[in-house]
Amino acid sequence: MWGLKHTVAQPKIANKEGEIWWVIAVFLIALSFQFELASAFFYLPAFLVFTFWAILRQGYGGHGKLNNKTLLTMFFVFFITFIPQTLFNFKHDNILLGALGNALKDRKEINLTFWEFIKFRFDFYYRALTSIIFPQKQNTLNAFLLAAIGIYIANAKRLLKAKFVITFLIFIISPIIGFLFFRANEAKVYDYYLVGYFVPFIILFSAALSQLAKNWLGIALLAVFFLIFFQTNIPMINSYLKKGIAPFTFKDQISSVKWVLDDARDNPFSVDVWVAPIIPHAYDYLFLWLGETKRPIKDADSLYTLYEEPGNLYPERNAWLSQKNKEGIVEEEVQFSGITVQRRTKTR
Repeated sequence: MWGLKHTVAQPKIANKEGEIWWVIAVFLIALSFQFELASAFFYLPAFLVFTFWAILRQGYGGHGKLNNKTLLTMFFVFFITFIPQTLFNFKHDNILLGALGNALKDRKEINLTFWEFIKFRFDFYYRALTSIIFPQKQNTLNAFLLAAIGIYIANAKRLLKAKFVITFLIFIISPIIGFLFFRANEAKVYDYYLVGYFVPFIILFSAALSQLAKNWLGIALLAVFFLIFFQTNIPMINSYLKKGIAPFTFKDQISSVKWVLDDARDNPFSVDVWVAPIIPHAYDYLFLWLGETKRPIKDADSLYTLYEEPGNLYPERNAWLSQKNKEGIVEEEVQFSGITVQRRTKTR
């Protein structure tokens, strides 16, 4: 979309590069679906809004513009990218579409009024986006955030002419509006759902603060900002480099799943997994991948429970574990770093 914005804004370049940028943009959007659907899903409405804006500005048809030939190529590239996932989905009992359907079902819908829900969702947007700049010291960030908003309002005509501002604003607004309609699963939305929008937010925020560099007072304020920024973030980066961010690794996840499969041998077994994002897709994939023909069976007598740490921060985990203790007695427990695996015998 960055390349498209450049070509739409400059018709001479559009004649040379416009068509290929449309195809590249669609290919990258489709490719992003392979990595993180929750974040990439809102690329589509953002891209559609951008497309309509481009057509209004540039027109439709003709060399270098969006035309029938380019449109057909875009559809072809978009759908061909999904062939691997489609084959995987049907090979493994519709696991992808089934998981998506379950995530969208209105189970345990959050009990909030319209305005309470709006506040609830915007509190999440604020926390998720601002924490990537100042994980702490939110009050300090509020001052700079208000300053950035004020700068955009005061310089709206000039800043909106910048090539990147409209593109990134469309990107940011898309999930903000989209998640307002998601109320399923107690309306739980996690920070990583917005991972694809962190960079646009940072660029827009930085563009506003850059306007302060036009006088000495503004430069002094920027110096204060960077002093606080580095003071807050450098210790956290050092901690990450030394200790890592999670108490377990992908290798630990594989080891935990392999332990269940080896321990169960040829006996039927069921598995119940708790992870912080609630929906344990990662372990569903691992059991399908590593288990081959040996797969968990619902309501088997042998029950394995698997949960990740830190879980004591989540009341849901404690409630889940209490329920599992009622369902079965722990016979054996093993740990793989921050992952606990238990074999249980179900109580009658």
